[in-house]
Amino acid sequence: MWRFCSIKKAIRKQDSIGRWGGEEFLIILPETNLKGGTKIAEKLRKAIENNKIVYNYYDLYVTITFGVSVYDKAKDINECIKEADKSLYLGKIRNKNCVVSSDEI
Repeated sequence: MWRFCSIKKAIRKQDSIGRWGGEEFLIILPETNLKGGTKIAEKLRKAIENNKIVYNYYDLYVTITFGVSVYDKAKDINECIKEADKSLYLGKIRNKNCVVSSDEI
């Protein structure tokens, strides 16, 4: 059974994941560009979507929407997080269960 803690197993040793607010998680991917971060997010999205959870004889499926942004020295870390958050909400507006990078906002 897929567990959200298994996300840690799907990312590299130098990457970090933590809860960010009620239903949001923040994944830090050092030395990863926007294309690479989007690719990793899509890999995780598919793994979560394709995992069946059986609960009380019911098959349950979970979906996830990702917003991806890249930190650079030209902007504050808070701005990077705001871009990821805007991307996330754009994905939720579009159709959920997708990956949206900050170059789309």
